[in-house]
Amino acid sequence: MLNLVACRVVPYMAVEGLQDVGLSKSILIQVAKADGFQSLGLHRREVLWQVVALDDRPVGLFEGQPSESSFETGIVLPVMSESEQVVHDYGATTFSLRGHPVQYLRDNLTALGCVTAGTLRTKNNGDFIRLAGVPFVRYGQRRLLYNTGG
Repeated sequence: MLNLVACRVVPYMAVEGLQDVGLSKSILIQVAKADGFQSLGLHRREVLWQVVALDDRPVGLFEGQPSESSFETGIVLPVMSESEQVVHDYGATTFSLRGHPVQYLRDNLTALGCVTAGTLRTKNNGDFIRLAGVPFVRYGQRRLLYNTGG
């Protein structure tokens, strides 16, 4: 198992340093999708762009030479809005510390007649209501018991 602290010579400031100590591109993509480079001051979209650019790094005999992409004009990617961040958090980790996806839709849902969980206690048995939310389904092992007849 790779020990990132033991391999660190200087603080990690870019994805290249993490690739150099042995993290695979697929791991870097997963960490980037989960916004794991935020502590380095790097935004999710920017890091994903940098991880894809790792394929352009000179290797072997050409290691240490500038890559073709270093001569390209820099691209400034737009920073994701908070609601985009929440959607991507849920996509990567199934939760978000930033907020809940429904909070960004609440005004529209209220206009459509949806009630909140907090107002359910004001409803009477038999009232028709409209709800909206994010369903969560967790799959676990199921043990099936069969009657063998014996």
